[in-house]
Amino acid sequence: MNGTPTAPPAARQQDATDNSVIRHGFSVGQLHLLIPSGIPVQLLDVPRISPLPLAPPWCKGMANHRGDVIAVFSVPELLLPPAPQTTAKHPHWLLVIDSPPNMCGLLIDSYPQLLNALQEADLDSVANIPEQIRPFVYAAYTGSGKTWLDCRYDAWLLSVKALFQDYQSSLLS
Repeated sequence: MNGTPTAPPAARQQDATDNSVIRHGFSVGQLHLLIPSGIPVQLLDVPRISPLPLAPPWCKGMANHRGDVIAVFSVPELLLPPAPQTTAKHPHWLLVIDSPPNMCGLLIDSYPQLLNALQEADLDSVANIPEQIRPFVYAAYTGSGKTWLDCRYDAWLLSVKALFQDYQSSLLS
């Protein structure tokens, strides 16, 4: 993996508009993301998470997953503006993406949805894509009354790591 956004590897691409292709997606507020295809992904109950000192609020800490230590990030806190505590949802699921050493855990607050018969949409017409993920979104599809975004998770998660390092550097300077 490198930090430069590139087109997704051919092995990871699928034609989501092919009616026989089944994809899954999850929602974070009004943002709807497709779960990556072609790389290992697991959905788990939220495990015990050990917090990290001096971590940004969206970095929840580290968790043990089958003997591997993985970073755990809250997708709602990372991508959405702060919500009043009274309306904030608590994450119920951990979406583990990729395999060691690139494995990462994303806390999500809704169960992934089964999607098929997605229709390709014009990415330029999609509004309100958070700046933090926008450079890594490469396709948009419509289905189930929503617009679903496909992104390069490997490159995005590398940028999140850099964001984490910048946050810590700003605290220490």
